[in-house]
Amino acid sequence: HSLTCPSTDQMEESRSCLVCSKSILSIHLGIDICRACASFFKRAKKTGKVYPCRQGTGKCQISRESKFTCRRCRFDQCVSVGAVYDGPMRVRANPPAPHLERIEKEFKLMIKRRRIREEEFMKSFPHNVKIPHPKETIYVMSAVSSVDLYLITSEESMTFIDKVFPVLNRLSAPDKDSLCKDYIVKLHIIVSYYLTQKLFGDLDKKMMSSVVTCYDTEIPFDYYYPEDKGNKEFFER
Repeated sequence: HSLTCPSTDQMEESRSCLVCSKSILSIHLGIDICRACASFFKRAKKTGKVYPCRQGTGKCQISRESKFTCRRCRFDQCVSVGAVYDGPMRVRANPPAPHLERIEKEFKLMIKRRRIREEEFMKSFPHNVKIPHPKETIYVMSAVSSVDLYLITSEESMTFIDKVFPVLNRLSAPDKDSLCKDYIVKLHIIVSYYLTQKLFGDLDKKMMSSVVTCYDTEIPFDYYYPEDKGNKEFFER
C-alpha cells in the first residue's frame, strides 16, 4: 500500500480555528486561531477586562455561526489552546462593581429618607423622650410609635428593593410580596445593627430600633410596655 501525502492546498483547506472552528489560511499568535479570535484575545488582554459567562456555566459553545458568542468562554478557550499575548498592557485600576455602587447609593438614600420621615413623625408624637447624643437626634422607642415607624420602614425598604433589584418586578405580585416580606425583616436587622455600631460603638446598653429611635436598657421596662407584665422579668435581667 502506498501513502499519499496531502497537498499544501488540501492542508490549508482542512485547517480551522481552534477556538471558533472557522476555516483559516494562516496562524495568529503562533497557533491556529482566526484573525477575529486573535484580535479579540489581544483586546481583552490589553484592556484587562474580565467578562462574565453568559450562562454562568463556563461551558458555552463557541461557534462562528453564533451571533451572541459568550466572551468569557471565548477568552478561556483562547487561553486553553495556548494563545499568549506579550504586547503592551493598559494599566487598569480595579473598578468597583456597578451593582455594589448602586446598592451603596440607594442604601444611603433610604436611610436619609427614613430619617426625614421618622423625625417628622416623632416631633408630632406626644410624650417623646430624647436620648442624649452629640450628633444625631435620637428618641426612645415605644410600643405605640414603633407601629407607625415600621410602616415607614416597610415603605422605604420596598423603594430600596425596587431601585436596586428592578428584576423582581417580573415576579407575580404574591411571589414578590412573599419574598420581600422576609427580606425586609432581615434588612431591618442589618440597619439596626449598623446604626447602633455607628452611633454608639457597641450593643451593650442601646439598640437602634429604627433610624431615629432607640431601645435603651437603662430605661425602665414599664416605659416601653406599661401594660405588659408577662416578659418583664426577662427584660429586667
